Amino acid sequence: MKRIRPLTSFSICITLFVFLLTAHSAMAGSEGATGIVASIDKAPVSMDGNLKGKPTDYVVTLDTSLDPSVAGRGLKAGASIKVIFPDDFDLGDLGDYPLGGAGSSETCVPGNLVCTTAVLLQGWPQNPVGPPNYALSIDGNAFVFTAVNDIVPNPPTAPGIKQMHLILHGVENPGAGQYQIKVEAETGPAGAVEKGTGLLTVVAKTRSSVNLTSVFTGESPNPNTIFQETTVNGLAPYEWSFLLWGKDGVVLDDVSLLWLSNEHVSLRQDGERVGQIFIETPMGATGHDIILVDSTSLPAAPTIGGTPGIGPQPVGLLQLQFLTGSEPGDYVITILTTGGAGSNFWQQVVVTATP
Repeated sequence: MKRIRPLTSFSICITLFVFLLTAHSAMAGSEGATGIVASIDKAPVSMDGNLKGKPTDYVVTLDTSLDPSVAGRGLKAGASIKVIFPDDFDLGDLGDYPLGGAGSSETCVPGNLVCTTAVLLQGWPQNPVGPPNYALSIDGNAFVFTAVNDIVPNPPTAPGIKQMHLILHGVENPGAGQYQIKVEAETGPAGAVEKGTGLLTVVAKTRSSVNLTSVFTGESPNPNTIFQETTVNGLAPYEWSFLLWGKDGVVLDDVSLLWLSNEHVSLRQDGERVGQIFIETPMGATGHDIILVDSTSLPAAPTIGGTPGIGPQPVGLLQLQFLTGSEPGDYVITILTTGGAGSNFWQQVVVTATP
């Protein structure tokens, strides 16, 4: 089945303004990226992982399609991936948050993450490379993943390494600005070193963001809700669960949908627009729909990460489900929040309809 990678262009039916807005946000996510690095973004589980003075919480995405049918990178036993920070970030003194693998101790588990840790991901939220086949260490100002056993890509259920979630609770973000991060990975042929760089953006104030999570599907391991497949005129198998923060950390809950056209939906809260959804359909498709399942608030983001020491971070939860239209092909849905900047204020997902 043909699939496409997120960051596709919008259809010509969408206005030029919207196209330019989306193109800008796509570039923001990959700004300054070179080599094997595609982007560096605020982690979706934290409201303030990119805020100055707060713990560092980012996701590094490598230059491989997130499509699960595409193989990611492998890592031979003893080989490593290094994420090298500039001196503005101090990895030498973790204070009250010692380094540990997720789940390795009573204080390094989801819901009680009083530690510094990191996870290798396979391209969709909360789906780590596992079982834990790698050790964590710090070498100078480099965070290091070292394979204990061979990590071998086996798509689509285990496509390999595509992202790295760095939950550095013992490291404080420096002042607002952009900082170059280097990646050196022994993931090439025969363990050859591959390199890349990306820009990590630290902000002065919390910005709006839309963050896809997979923990509400009720399945383990968490399925890939970014790429789904169903039949023509069929419901996508999984709901989308988006964590929503407005600027300054405002919780975006009780959100409603206002259809403006067949391809454009406005997200409303108390009568005000707080976001938008755009739908790119196969040519001639009709009858597609976005179903509002629920819009509520949560006392805290229900996933690994978050900021220790400040209590829960309340967040809005928007759950949607997609109904494909009359034509087979890819339905590309882009959701974005109002007033955001960079790559975290938008998310793109794909539902493929088969005849």
